[in-house]
Amino acid sequence: MQQAFREMGDAGARHCRPVLLILYPYLFPGHWTLETYPERDIHQRVAAAAGSASFDVLDLLPTFLSGGKDLKDWWGTAYDSHPGGTGQLLAAQAIANHIQQEGLRADSTAMRRRCRP
Repeated sequence: MQQAFREMGDAGARHCRPVLLILYPYLFPGHWTLETYPERDIHQRVAAAAGSASFDVLDLLPTFLSGGKDLKDWWGTAYDSHPGGTGQLLAAQAIANHIQQEGLRADSTAMRRRCRP
């Protein structure tokens, strides 16, 4: 996986295109914190590998935890742990904000500064 990340990061840099890895958390039932989330170590390892390959990384776990809700409350249905409409909207807003804040749009000055010759 790390080799694939490096290849994607290099290709993105060569073509002046950001590679954004979005870590979408599994919505384990319960009230979690960043420290107690059951798969936090996996998120951290994947984020570190992606970051070392020059990816831009957005972990949505803090976004979903910020409301202080049981993560199951984000489920689309009582039997499906995929987020429902409200959760999808929350994620979409976080992604859009991240792209804007980090200057990841191709026409942004910040993005042009990231380009390698």
